[in-house]
Amino acid sequence: GVLYAHENGLNDGSTSPSSAINAHIESSQIDIGDGENFLFLDRLIPDITFNGSTDDSPAATFTLKTRNFPGGNYLQSDDSSVEQSVAETSTVVEQFTDQAFVRLRGRSFALKVASSQTGIQWRLGTPRVQIRPDGRR
Repeated sequence: GVLYAHENGLNDGSTSPSSAINAHIESSQIDIGDGENFLFLDRLIPDITFNGSTDDSPAATFTLKTRNFPGGNYLQSDDSSVEQSVAETSTVVEQFTDQAFVRLRGRSFALKVASSQTGIQWRLGTPRVQIRPDGRR
């Protein structure tokens, strides 16, 4: 007969003072040509909204990581922080980091978005990654 409210609010209210809720989402492996070719990543265009955040400068970290084999370790990774640069207005137009330049190579890659600050709420849109084939090994 107990009712629990899970993930109610932006912070973990079970501690005093409130602590951040560590949030993340990660894609599965993405490849081109069924993994026959290596790929080269050099740009990330994030798509995220911080609507509803109470922090003055909300941010999330986008991590791209590559590997050469499905069961292998991740070999390279590159992190880029995406921050809101202009607070939202009554028309709900947000401005944030427009692009991040990275330099990664592998057969496949994964994308992870994470945050660990108090007062942060985000919703992921459709981020884009610039990829091109980079030959075989």
